[in-house]
Amino acid sequence: LANQRAEALASKVSDALAHIRSETEFLNNQADLGAKSPFEVEKELQRLREESLAQLRELRQQAWEAYNQAPSPATLAQIRELDTAILQLEEAQKKFKRAAQDSGFEALRGFFTDLATGAKSFKDAFRDAVLSFVQGIAEMIAQEWALYA
Repeated sequence: LANQRAEALASKVSDALAHIRSETEFLNNQADLGAKSPFEVEKELQRLREESLAQLRELRQQAWEAYNQAPSPATLAQIRELDTAILQLEEAQKKFKRAAQDSGFEALRGFFTDLATGAKSFKDAFRDAVLSFVQGIAEMIAQEWALYA
């Protein structure tokens, strides 16, 4: 029974990881072919990562329970594989959030600098801050794609 449970769990883990890779590749191809904008793709990748993290954490809990009931090297290897995948997804989420925060910070800094120096009107400074933020996000996405390619 424990062996059957371990095999079923291994299949679920394999399917989940294959789904993440397949969906990520599909979305990146959609962007490369111009079928979706970089912003659409990044939004969908963020959703995929969030859903995948929840699924992988659940599978990890199941793997840990299976390991506690019947320790085996195969189950321990699955736990480690899941831990690695979870860490990679979490880091991808953090990296995007950090870059977005940095871009927002730079845009706000420019906005307040322009207002403080009187270089621009409120309207122009605000417009430029929004454009700066959007450009920063677009550059970040482009850099990620260049690294992916």
